[in-house]
Amino acid sequence: MASENFKLGTAKLEEKLTGKDNFIFWKMKLERYLRIQDTADDGYFYHYVSTNHEPPNNLDANGRGRFQRSLARTLNFILNSLSQQMFLEVSHLDTARAVMDHLTLKYRPNVLDAI
Repeated sequence: MASENFKLGTAKLEEKLTGKDNFIFWKMKLERYLRIQDTADDGYFYHYVSTNHEPPNNLDANGRGRFQRSLARTLNFILNSLSQQMFLEVSHLDTARAVMDHLTLKYRPNVLDAI
């Protein structure tokens, strides 16, 4: 996985989420990539916006702008990393956190899946 900064609409994971069979692996890769982006692009909030949709406290106008761009970039990155079926399921959601919450509830394997 490269650590260069991603641009809106261009970045995606090599593996697309297809369902419960690859959800855990896909989520681990996604979280790792977003953490790398946070480190490489200081001042942005890529990983933060996938777990929280509210901006951090005490952001100035510039910080709020970076937060909004992080929301858009992270959401687009996640959507680009989904199969067509998954994309159609979540395309109406407008935040990265809402998409991740939906996917986690629906596709995270449970104990019964292992049996």
